[in-house]
Amino acid sequence: MSSEGSCVPRTVLTEAGLKVTRQRIDVLEAIVRYRKAFSVSDIKQAMTGAPDTATIYRNIMLFLEKKILRTALSCNGTSFYELDCSHNPRHPHFVCEMCGRVFCLKHIDGVEEQSLLPERGFRVTAMQLEYRGLCPACNSKK
Repeated sequence: MSSEGSCVPRTVLTEAGLKVTRQRIDVLEAIVRYRKAFSVSDIKQAMTGAPDTATIYRNIMLFLEKKILRTALSCNGTSFYELDCSHNPRHPHFVCEMCGRVFCLKHIDGVEEQSLLPERGFRVTAMQLEYRGLCPACNSKK
């Protein structure tokens, strides 16, 4: 799945049991290059000669189903996604309430979803930790 700390799209698709197509490679390459939480429109803007939005959306939904991606958060009706791989462990996000930018934060020690309350019968399958406020740029404008 990896090459020097990043995912190789063709390998990721093959390991997920997906047919390797030019569009899937192109979308996944754009996602890998983006290197942070993204929306469908972020990837469309990042791609030169991008396929239509519906094609990007269908590929992202397929990548979610195959556990290539995970939902990072939803903000103001927009979903943000990120790679679900060993190079990108689960981590919290910060959403600026003024400009809407999403920032990836470092993993917080001691918050391991597999260890949360197992003695009480919980099994965590997803985790989202989100902070909201003003980013440094917006905070300096106030």
